[in-house]
Amino acid sequence: MPSLLVTADEARRYTVRVLEAAGHPPEDAELCADSLVESSLRGLDSHGVVSLLSVYAAAPGRPGAVPAVVEERGAAAVVDGRGALGLRTARVALEAAIRRARVLGVGVAVARNVGYLGGLWWTVLPAAEQGLVALGATNSMACVAPHGGREPLHGTNPIAFAVPCHPDPIVFDMRTNALRMADYWESVRTGAPLPDGALMTSDGEPLTDASAVDDAVYLPLAGPKGYGLALLVDVLAAALAGAPIGREVEAETERDGLAAFFLVLEPGFFGPFERFAGAVRRLADQAHATAPLDRHEPVRLPGKRSAAERRRRLAEGIPVDSRLWALHEERLAKLGLAVEGPTFTDATGAP
Repeated sequence: MPSLLVTADEARRYTVRVLEAAGHPPEDAELCADSLVESSLRGLDSHGVVSLLSVYAAAPGRPGAVPAVVEERGAAAVVDGRGALGLRTARVALEAAIRRARVLGVGVAVARNVGYLGGLWWTVLPAAEQGLVALGATNSMACVAPHGGREPLHGTNPIAFAVPCHPDPIVFDMRTNALRMADYWESVRTGAPLPDGALMTSDGEPLTDASAVDDAVYLPLAGPKGYGLALLVDVLAAALAGAPIGREVEAETERDGLAAFFLVLEPGFFGPFERFAGAVRRLADQAHATAPLDRHEPVRLPGKRSAAERRRRLAEGIPVDSRLWALHEERLAKLGLAVEGPTFTDATGAP
């Protein structure tokens, strides 16, 4: 049980302080804080403040870089991030796809020279909040072996989508490799081994030691299924954008040389929006009415648990594990960042 609590506002102010001290311009610091604090609020702690703030602090965008749409043709747009903050480039690309979808019913944008994105779900959620369907995908540094191989070919290559649904959008975000970052951080926190089938050594031997992750080869999710999806991400993002692909993506490339793909659909072009919304609502009701395997764990739609957790953490505070916080501070110290921490309370509410 985490021993500390921090309010969302306090976590946000702290996050902005750290990022500005690391060299992020104020507008980028605010954007990163939105993504990190929202992830923490929703219980997506592997992509929240404690886990990823130091990652963003270590890689501010190139000074003065401004992402821009460099080509538009029909439903398609191409965005060049120019080394700017990855989240900012993703926002420009999503907005370009939304503009085309409003006019044509479908909008597609690819972006090159993109930096690290963190939780991909956050980049597609704004479309669903505007009544649109969105799909996003991005490549990353080669660390995952293809099915049947023992050396990296592609990255974790996540895929995310967001669908409008009252009262909370359906939001889904998956990696195409087997290792969940939540499992990694739980292993760091408790010392428990990582799940079988997530990592292997370069010799092809199973690996469950979290301390050896940096030298490990990741395995694809569900074998050939994750491999196939990862290849699709490489094609949709990197190949369409003319960006480094597969093993061409290395650690130095990941700073600002990744690629992203966004597809946005305007449901009103396919029939009355009310018909679409009603169908989604009926599907949601059917999912919720499904008999659960465990009567204490009802069937949920993607994003519903995190939306409920967000409401709870806004009221009660974001829980922070004291051991993981200490590791977070060590990472900041290695970056030469000495920033006043947030005000915590314990579980009883005492400072």
